[in-house]
Order: sequence, then structure tokens, then C-alpha cells
Amino acid sequence: MIESERALSVFAKQFGGGKPDLLVHSPGRVNLIGEHVDYNAGLVLPMAIDRGTTFAVRANGTKNVRLFAETFNAADSFDLSRVAKAGKCDWANYVRGVAALLLESGVDVPGADIAILSDLPVAGGLSSSASLEVGAATAFLGLAGATMEPLKLALLCQRAEHEYAGVPCGLMDQFAVVFGKVGHAIRMDCRTLEHQLVPCDHEAIAWVILDSRAPRKLAASGYAKRRKECDKALALLKKAGEKVETLRDVTVEMLEANEDRLGATLASRVRHVVTEIGRVVEGSEYLAIGQYDLFGRLMYASHRSLTTEYEASIDALDHIVETGADTLGVYGCRMTGGGWGGCAVALLAVEATRFFQERVTRSYVKKFGREPGYVVARPSDGVRVERV
Repeated sequence: MIESERALSVFAKQFGGGKPDLLVHSPGRVNLIGEHVDYNAGLVLPMAIDRGTTFAVRANGTKNVRLFAETFNAADSFDLSRVAKAGKCDWANYVRGVAALLLESGVDVPGADIAILSDLPVAGGLSSSASLEVGAATAFLGLAGATMEPLKLALLCQRAEHEYAGVPCGLMDQFAVVFGKVGHAIRMDCRTLEHQLVPCDHEAIAWVILDSRAPRKLAASGYAKRRKECDKALALLKKAGEKVETLRDVTVEMLEANEDRLGATLASRVRHVVTEIGRVVEGSEYLAIGQYDLFGRLMYASHRSLTTEYEASIDALDHIVETGADTLGVYGCRMTGGGWGGCAVALLAVEATRFFQERVTRSYVKKFGREPGYVVARPSDGVRVERV
């Protein structure tokens, strides 16, 4: 996470006139297992990480919000009295969206100067967008002296991404950013919105995130297409008389009985969803008792399914995972996030981290001509406010 002193320095340089009123630290998240099942009402296992987005925020006594994003070295602004529509600046629309929805919900959002700093890769699959949304909403609430129930906050930020960024995301990302807990992953039921904390931190293990540096934009990728395919498969199963409300309700036996009706492509999509939910159930039990080798096997199985059944991976991610499978001390590795670029996550013995990094970098540069990003992440608390 960005250090507070650095955030204060950037704020002073951009806006001058003293310190901000508050700092907001909003983590990113990595999904350990359970990919592309959140919008099918399944089970997921993300964890908030100790990387994210930091906001330095000060009320400015006007109706204008002035923004500076260090990552893009770019500024934008908007008028709170005319914030109902998305603007031309993609990254600012996430902030604009939550401001508009907070106003709609009755929060007296004040004008503000906001400096935004991040150590998350953009479009890397670590929920930089959810981190931005939840952090911005928390900042506006803090300036307004208002509070919001955590689940309501996550839902508001999800809606902002739908309406202002055009991304039909599930709730997992915003949920993890809000409910993160140090030392734990979150087993989230995307149907009931209940969750359990699962221990996932130990001095003997490390979670390593490897950025393929092949960024993907969900709104323009296969993400929306996969959602439509899942909806179509569900409609066909209902038409066949199956008693299902979502793909969460599909069993292996039900899938086998309807494969011809679904066709090869839709059957593959459903097969991934069904088996991935099972891996979350099994995997969370392994993590809770420290069976990291068994959890790792499920990570590899998840990646195979994402590659062959859901077709969401790319060569660069497959190469990282294959290198992990061939490296002593690496328990498991899989792509994480929406796919079509972005990151992989690996679980390994802590003493193997340096060797794995060197091995992946060497082979990856040889094949793709660029170095992957490499971050050792720890499970973190969710969004939090620091008064200055």
C-alpha cells in the first residue's frame, strides 16, 4: 500500500494550501480460486491484499470535485450538480459514479480535492477498479460525516461500475475490498452474500502475484460474452424443465443429461462453473487446516478449466502456470481475475520465492520479450480511513 507520507506529498504538490482532511487506503484483491462463478451465484475465495489505492482528500467548499491520478499523471474534475452522466475520462468515471449514487442515496457529498495514488497494475486482474470505487465512496462518506453499512457500500460501488464504466461485473471484487481481513481469505456466497473468513497466511508460505503485463479491458474483452453464454445456457436448461435458478444449481449429472441440448461450447462453460464451485468448497477446507499442497492441486485444476472449458486464459498466463508446475516448492498456480491478460497467483513455500521469480523471469523474457511483474502479497484488511 502507498505510504501516507508519499500521498501527503503528492497532494501538497497538486493542491497546495496544507494537508488533506483524511487519507483512505483501499486494497486490491486477488482471487485465490473461484473464477467466473460470482455472476452465476456461486462461491468464491478472494483475499484483500497489501497493495491498493490511497486517496488524499480535502473538502474544498465548492460543488466541484477536482481529481489527480498519479498513475496516469492526469487531472479531471466534475460538478456535483451535473454528475448524472459518465464523462470522457475513463478512470474518473469510477469516482464520478460513486459520487452520483451517493447523492442519489441522500448523502450530502461535498466538493473535494482528491489525489489518487496506486501500486496496483491497471487492468491487471487485481481489482484496481473496485479499489478505486470503494476508496472514493469511503472518502466522500468521510468528508460528509456519513456512514454506510458495508454490504450496501459494496453494492453501490458495483452499481457504479455497471452504470458508469459499462462493466457487468459481479460483486466479488467490491465485497473483498470492503470486507477484507488481515491473515484471511473470504469465502463468499454470491447468492446469499454471506461470508466466512478462512485463514490463509502462515510464515512458511507466500502468495506471489505475477503480472503478465498483457493488460485486458473487461468491457472490451470476452467477459461480457461469457456472461451472455452463461445466461443462454441457463435459459436452455430451464426450457428443458430443469429446476434451476442460476448455474449454481446445476449438478454434474444435470449437465451430462443436457450436453447435446447445450452444445459443446455452452456445455464447456457450464462445466467450468460447476466444477469451479466444487473447488472453492474443497479448497477453503484445505486452506483452513494448512493443507497447502492439496490446495495447490486445485489451483492447477482451476487453471486447466479456465483454459480449456472457459477459454479465458492466454499464452502468457499459461506459460507462468506451467513454469510453476515445474518448479520445486510451488504448490499451485493459476490465472486470477477476469482473464485475457492480467495476472497469475502462485502459492509456494517461502524459501522458494526467489528461485521461482528468477526462473519465471528468465523463461518469460526468452519467450515474450518482456519481464513479468512480481509481487509477494499478504492478506490485508479492507478499506480504512486515516485522519490526518
